Amino acid sequence: MTVELEKDLVIGMLTVLGKLINRNATDPERKALRIEAQDGTLTFCVSSATERLLRKFETETPDPFIVHVDFDAFRDAVRTCRTRLVQFTLAGDAVLVAGNPVPLCNVPAVPLDRPRGLMHADLPAGFIGKCASAAQVVDQTNSRPDTHGINVNSHGIVAISGREMIHIPFDVKLGGLTIPVPVALIQSKCEDSGRVELWPVKKETYFRLVVGPWEWTAPAVPGEFPNWQRIIPAEEKLVRRITLSKETATQILTALRGLSDPDDQAVVWTKTADGSLNVRTGTLNCSYPAAFTGQWEKVRQGISRKILLHILAQGHDTFAFGDPVKTPFVSSGGVGRFIAMPDALPVTQTIKEETVYTKEVNVGEPGTVPVASPLDELSESIENFRAKLKSLFEESAVLLRKVREAALQQKQKEREFVQARKALERIRMAI
Repeated sequence: MTVELEKDLVIGMLTVLGKLINRNATDPERKALRIEAQDGTLTFCVSSATERLLRKFETETPDPFIVHVDFDAFRDAVRTCRTRLVQFTLAGDAVLVAGNPVPLCNVPAVPLDRPRGLMHADLPAGFIGKCASAAQVVDQTNSRPDTHGINVNSHGIVAISGREMIHIPFDVKLGGLTIPVPVALIQSKCEDSGRVELWPVKKETYFRLVVGPWEWTAPAVPGEFPNWQRIIPAEEKLVRRITLSKETATQILTALRGLSDPDDQAVVWTKTADGSLNVRTGTLNCSYPAAFTGQWEKVRQGISRKILLHILAQGHDTFAFGDPVKTPFVSSGGVGRFIAMPDALPVTQTIKEETVYTKEVNVGEPGTVPVASPLDELSESIENFRAKLKSLFEESAVLLRKVREAALQQKQKEREFVQARKALERIRMAI
């Protein structure tokens, strides 16, 4: 049996499937790639204890078969192929990938458990693209709670992190359940529409998310989380609004992307005397045309630069604010609706009337000098100390980010070293 597939498609598929491989597992099935041919369909599948992700290819397979191979060995063999098409041949106890033998794993060749869904729900076209838009708010580098991810419920897609949330509305009948969408599936970049199938397994409800040639199977979460409707402030609390043109929003986005400031630095929005929007951060101080609604006199609105980049990247141009510190603000006009917490800004220094203590003297007494209040000196010392602390915190954040980048670069070099060593071993064995 010989099958040929395009190398680019296979490499993209392995990039997505590799997110579910547990290389530290003791069960060989958790580190294996399942290859199954049946009814003119070639299926590549990986699985964990409760989840399964597979990709189908329509091809001519004369004889049905089920084999398991080591995922990393199979991927390395595909990468060594120098042609546009990769040839797979089943030969005894190995799979020949572009002529390189990949031994079979000792995993039982049993058919996939594919129960028939009792309830079906259609997903809109471009579902994966909508999930990709929501994925910008998800922290993909650090550990996070399971609820801080991309979830689909009856109201659409909801993605949440600690300080921001995006809701992309569409109707889908899920019966009061929540479906988590993995970031791995988003990397498939599939533009097809899809469907959801649900069925009970003991006390749980499992789902199968089918989008084009991809299938994701996992347990659903009972209930609808997060309850985004409770997070959105009431309309009467959003008393101030800013409306930008699409061109202005794009200009602000381009300006913020070109800065070298830290992502967590606050961007301050104020209304100028001529009615323009002043955008100010560490190295940026520009004014843009905008339409204001509500009371903006002496109001300084702070937004995290990272959050503002997420919002503007979705094409949003309308912002509704309540309390500058305590009330979440809402943006719209682009993909979905964005809810986030504003940044608390330090109190600006204002000129206060100083209390001067004087000594009662006679009109003709020379040498009288006003004595400054000791409370003013203490207040000034506290303000200076707070400014130094803020500077130290900003420097530590920059240093922490550089350390994380160095750690990621070191891991990348280690992976490249391991791959090079495996390639040398294969060359030595071939010689």
